[in-house]
Amino acid sequence: MPAGVDPADAEAVLVNGVTAWQMLHRSARVRSGQTILVHGAGGGVGGTLIQLARHAGIRVIEGASPRHHDALRAAGLFALVADGTLKPAIAARFPLGEAAAALALAESRTVSGKVILLP
Repeated sequence: MPAGVDPADAEAVLVNGVTAWQMLHRSARVRSGQTILVHGAGGGVGGTLIQLARHAGIRVIEGASPRHHDALRAAGLFALVADGTLKPAIAARFPLGEAAAALALAESRTVSGKVILLP
């Protein structure tokens, strides 16, 4: 892992990124200059897919629940974590002792991104 990358950020990008990359490049085989529609753009995989697509020169049309619209408009959706070009979708970080609060937030359907438990 590159110096300066938070382990929780790396985990979020890795978990969401593998799925997003495979959808984009293995399943859909999208190329630079093409256009894609991403449903669920406010979620972890969708948000990461948008960033990877834009980094690859792919035009993205985003679809998401109305509760995510403001966050999507405000998001700086650009490149890879080590150099700041890929921004992990992390909604909140909780110490392990607050696991119940983290679970309540994750199940609330009000967050955009991952809820992380820290040791």
